[in-house]
Amino acid sequence: MKTDLPEIIPFRQGEKWGFCDKNKKILLSVKYDDIREFRSGVARVKINGKYGFVNRAGKEIIPAQYTKVDDFCDGLARVELKGRYGFIDVTGKTKIPFQYDFASNFHNGFAQVEMHGKVGLITTDGNVIVPVLYDEVDQFNNRMIIVELNGKVGLLDLNGRALTSVIYDKIYNFWEGLARVKLERKNGFINERGVEVVPVKYDYVENFYDGLARVEYKNKSGFIDLNGNEYFED
Repeated sequence: MKTDLPEIIPFRQGEKWGFCDKNKKILLSVKYDDIREFRSGVARVKINGKYGFVNRAGKEIIPAQYTKVDDFCDGLARVELKGRYGFIDVTGKTKIPFQYDFASNFHNGFAQVEMHGKVGLITTDGNVIVPVLYDEVDQFNNRMIIVELNGKVGLLDLNGRALTSVIYDKIYNFWEGLARVKLERKNGFINERGVEVVPVKYDYVENFYDGLARVEYKNKSGFIDLNGNEYFED
């Protein structure tokens, strides 16, 4: 059965790799130490310990000058140059400067960046949405950002505005619109605006189910509702 071959095919000659077309015409010299499959219209290549990219015509559109590269995602690739991380587009143009000690790939529009042992978040246009001054930073429930500093955590919105102060020992996932927070062995709840709707005073709490959560306070067991009203046995 006849199959259609791709326009450009990687092939190996000895220890080196190159590209040819389906008629075995060489399109790019057999000189690379490694090549990868095409993604987003380009393929990663390696030569003398450095990485670059070629297009489907076999042209080296981004010179092999980077010590680390990742595949393109949303039009950007994370690369390392001279010990610093930045991002380039498919033409090789630097879109986010090489100024970070480390950078993650973008996820949901954000990338974590690190400088001098502190981390923050940037957007795909390079804007710093969370300043690089926290010990940890991550997306939270895909609707917020959680940050940690000196062992305490807090929440920001997706624009980097503070929803809570960075004061809690732990913030748990949201259930029925409220998230359990812990501070100095006491528990309470915040809403999605960061408002502490249930005071942090309980010795033990469970998540809300059908509008109620079981709690323990001063050796008494009972329930609270979503507004913080208490229901204890006399």
